[in-house]
Order: sequence, then structure tokens, then C-alpha cells
Amino acid sequence: MHRTSLRRLEVFVAAVEAGSFQAAAERLGISQASVSKQIRALEEQMSKQLFTRRRGSTGNLTSDGGITFELAKELIEKAERLAGGALGDRLIKGRQRIVLASHPFLAWAIARPLASYAADHPDTYLSVRAMNYEQLVTAYAQQRVDVGIFLAPSHTPELPSSHLWTEPVGLYASASHPLSALDKVGSSDLLKFGFIPAHSDRLFQDLVDRSLAQIGIQDYPVALESEHPALTIEALRRGLGYTGSFPRVVAGEGIQESDVKRLPVQMSGFEVRLCVQDTLRHDPKIQRLIDFITHQCAPADDFRAI
Repeated sequence: MHRTSLRRLEVFVAAVEAGSFQAAAERLGISQASVSKQIRALEEQMSKQLFTRRRGSTGNLTSDGGITFELAKELIEKAERLAGGALGDRLIKGRQRIVLASHPFLAWAIARPLASYAADHPDTYLSVRAMNYEQLVTAYAQQRVDVGIFLAPSHTPELPSSHLWTEPVGLYASASHPLSALDKVGSSDLLKFGFIPAHSDRLFQDLVDRSLAQIGIQDYPVALESEHPALTIEALRRGLGYTGSFPRVVAGEGIQESDVKRLPVQMSGFEVRLCVQDTLRHDPKIQRLIDFITHQCAPADDFRAI
């Protein structure tokens, strides 16, 4: 198959797994227009409609789309094994390839340490994928991920996992928002304004809802909902509502205290967990990476951010 056709299949699979063209574009690091163009070209090449499209999402797969999705995944996996060598030994040009999946929010927090790790260990080829919990469960079962770092409650029956650290969480509002002027913020104050969910994947939102319930907010008005971080941040800056986020992510975005303030509300942190393929648990390079993540990627005990 021509190389461009293989790329079209990769974009198609990403769109199905991500649930929208925009989410697929963010995962692949390309524009949404490019995703649409690649999938349109694939449909024209195959003379088949792959999606029953709905505005704002990929819609449902057609019967042809479902068949194409399964065959495309199989073809891509075979291509990846071939890239690893004729024996499928996961070596790429003398380096061991490790596929690391991370929740998108965690990827912001651990990006710099991972970049340092990759630079210091030229014998390892890191392939880092952004995945929410549902995507990770599927990829792990299909052995498309070696190591996964994710946000979850302590009990994860779908994935054998272990605790890494607890990531601090805070509530944020524009510096000009009425909530930011209060010395003490209670549930009654928060319920006067809309909440901006930071992400729509099921498990993450469940964790957010649990944290809000602990401070007395069982049901809240939604000011805006978006999977796009830039829209969430811009809405926050414009005073549309308040949102929950990780201090390390806020600091990493370079947001100034003159724009956004952390509200004086005590929130429980989110548990960060680790999963590793059973067949790789004793691999020395996998263990070296896990040790690094455990000791270098966790937030400092005295971490403070706006």
C-alpha cells in the first residue's frame, strides 16, 4: 500500500479512538482540517462512507467503517512490528522502543522530565501517546501500550495498576471574577456561578465530580464545556466561570496571577497510577523508565503554584 494510504489509515484510527476530528488532531499534532482532508481522501480512495457524521464529532461508524477500523488497526500494528525489525523484537535502529501512554493532563506535568530522560538514554526510543482512561484500557488489552500513567480511583478493575503519587488539584477563576475577591469560598459561593469542565472523558469528569461533592457541590451549572484546553483557558480568563485543574499544568501554561487566581478552596488531589504489561515487568529498560517516573515526575512536596 502506498505510504500516504497508510497515513490515512493512521489518521482514521486516531479519529475513531479519540471520538472527534479535533481530539484526533490534538493527539496527532496536526490541524483538524488535515484530519478531515485525510479521512475524506481515504473515503474517496475506498469509494466508501466510513462515518455517519454528526456536527462536532465523528458520529457513528458505518458497517464499512467498522470493518475498515479493525483491518486498519491490524495493518498499522503489523507495520509497527516491521519497523521494529524482522523478528518483531521492538528494536528500532539499535534502540529499544517503549510505548508510554499518559493522560493528556499528566503529559503537561511530566513533559520536561521525560524529555530529559530521552536525551540521557539514547539506547531507548520513547513513543509517548496521549490517552484518556478508556483509550488506555483498550490499548493495553491490545498490547499497543507498554507502560501507562493515568488518573483513576484506587480501584481499577480493568487495569492491573499500582499507586505512583497524588497530584494536587485546585479551583481557578479569572482574577477579575467575583470569586477571586473572596478571602474564603464556600459551596454556596461556587454554586452562584457556572463551572467549566476541563475535559469530557468519563473517568476524569467522575474524579472532578467526586472532588466537588466533597466540598458540598452535588450539582452545578455548567458555563461552557470543551475538550480544547485553549478554549477552556480563554473562557476562564474572560470570567465565564471557574474550573478545576492541576497547579503544575497551570504553571506550565505560563498563566499569570494577574490573569487567573487559585481560589481558597481545599480540594482532594487525584491519584496517579501506573500499569505495565506483565511480559515487560522484568525488562531492565522498562524498569529503569519506571524508576525514573516514580522519583522524577512526581510533584515536589513543597510545590506551590497560582
